[in-house]
Amino acid sequence: MDFRRSTLVLIISFFLLNVFLFFTYRDLKQQMAPEASNNINIIDQMRSDGISMVGLSNDALEASLVQITPVVMETPNEEQENQSSTIDKGMITSILMTPIPIEVTSVINQDSFDHLTKFVKKSAFRGDEYQLFSYQLSNKIVLYQQSVKDIPIIDKKAQLMVNLNENNEAISYEQSYVGDAEILGEPRQLISSQVAVETLYLAGSIPARAVIEKPRLVYYETLTLSDLSIYSPAWYIELKIGDGGMITKKVDAIRGNIISTDVE
Repeated sequence: MDFRRSTLVLIISFFLLNVFLFFTYRDLKQQMAPEASNNINIIDQMRSDGISMVGLSNDALEASLVQITPVVMETPNEEQENQSSTIDKGMITSILMTPIPIEVTSVINQDSFDHLTKFVKKSAFRGDEYQLFSYQLSNKIVLYQQSVKDIPIIDKKAQLMVNLNENNEAISYEQSYVGDAEILGEPRQLISSQVAVETLYLAGSIPARAVIEKPRLVYYETLTLSDLSIYSPAWYIELKIGDGGMITKKVDAIRGNIISTDVE
C-alpha cells in the first residue's frame, strides 16, 4: 500500500472514529439526563407557541456515509436530445430546442413535472441519478438534486437547475455533477425527524407561529480532500415564517448537532 493510499485510509478512519465518539457521547448524555427532563413534552410546547408541523416521525432509520470521487462531465448528444449544450468549468449549460410544459393547476405536485422529470432522467448527463427536489414557480426555477440510494445530495455541485419562461415551460438548464458515489461502511442509526425538529426548537432556531414542512433526509458534505469528499446524512427542514418567507435548517442525522450553515 503506497503512502498516498495509507494517508487516505488514516484520514477516513479518523473521521469515522470522530463520528462514532460524537454519537456515543450523545447517547451517554441522554442516558444521564435527569428523569424529570424526559417528562417535558416538547411537541406540546411547540404547539403552545403556535408552531404547526407536518409529517414528523419517530421511526428509526439508518443510512451510511458516502464517499464522492470527482469525474469529468460530458455534454449530452445534442441532435437526439432536443438541446444545444456547452460545458465550462464543470458546468453544463443547455438550451432546449422545444420548451417542455409544466402542468400548472390549482394543486402543484411532482406529477406536474412528469414530462420534465422524464426528460432530465433520459437526456441530462447521468440524469437517472437526479430527483426532483424543489420548485419555485414564482422565480421560474425547478431544482433537481443528484441522489444516492434515493437520498438527495444538498450541494450546488450536485444540482440541475431548470429555468422556466413566462408560460411555465422549461427552456434551459444548468447542471453540475459532484462525482461517483461509494457507500462507506455499514448503515448507521439515525436520529428521528422529530428529534431533529425538537433539537432546533430547544436551540431557539424555530420562531413562534412557524409552519414546519415534512423533514427530508439528505446528504451534506462533511469532509473535503483534493480528490474526494465525504457526505453524511442530515435532516433538511423547511420553515415557513410569518412574513411569507422560507428558511431552511439542517441537523446532522448521526450526531444530532445543528449544522451552522443553512442551505440557500
